[in-house]
Amino acid sequence: LYISPSAEMLRGYSPAEVTAQTADQILTPDSLVRARRIVEGVLKGDGSRLGRSIELEMKRRDGTRVWTESLVTQLRGPSGEVSGFIGITRDISQRRQIQEELQSRNALLETIFANLRQIFFSLDVRRMRVEHISPSCEAIYGLPAEAFLENPMAWFEPIVDGDRAQVAEGFDALKRGERTESVAEFRIRRPDGSLSWLRSRLRASRDADGDVTHFHGFVTDISARKRLEEQLLQAQ
Repeated sequence: LYISPSAEMLRGYSPAEVTAQTADQILTPDSLVRARRIVEGVLKGDGSRLGRSIELEMKRRDGTRVWTESLVTQLRGPSGEVSGFIGITRDISQRRQIQEELQSRNALLETIFANLRQIFFSLDVRRMRVEHISPSCEAIYGLPAEAFLENPMAWFEPIVDGDRAQVAEGFDALKRGERTESVAEFRIRRPDGSLSWLRSRLRASRDADGDVTHFHGFVTDISARKRLEEQLLQAQ
């Protein structure tokens, strides 16, 4: 068994000390369960995890923990039998911290978007494919996000006939590069038959050649504002 001197930088233990440690002294409980599952699979002939990176959390001498990434490969003898293993382990704590922070921020953004009466979306114009749409689309359109991902025109189809022309005109002008922004107010008929007033604001993104590649925008439910405007007009 050989362990490189750099092991001491990783966990604070010398190679000789690491050699004398048991698995539960090296790995945290969750990672120990995962490692044992992988080892048991390998012993049963499942080598699918070998040659691929494995992320495990290890214990350090000072009581702290360090996330590591290990790559383990089998060594075989002249007859093809497994004669040993060789592995490389590196510290990925900083990467894991960044990933966890991004996941936390994304979860926060999803929560915010889900509770807003506003939809954020991103549309790949060349492929006519919705790349992202916030969960609030279900509250506003009465349709789940999957409906928009499967049908990029799901936002346009519920628009009432009298409002479609002006919305389509702004969309096409933006796509042709004649505008940098398109704003429209229109009505949609929801699956339950009710009408809602919406306001869309789209901006175009272009590639190095100036061709439009994406639309990014917001759609806001303005039904309450429209009802108030109508009440004010009636009161005059």
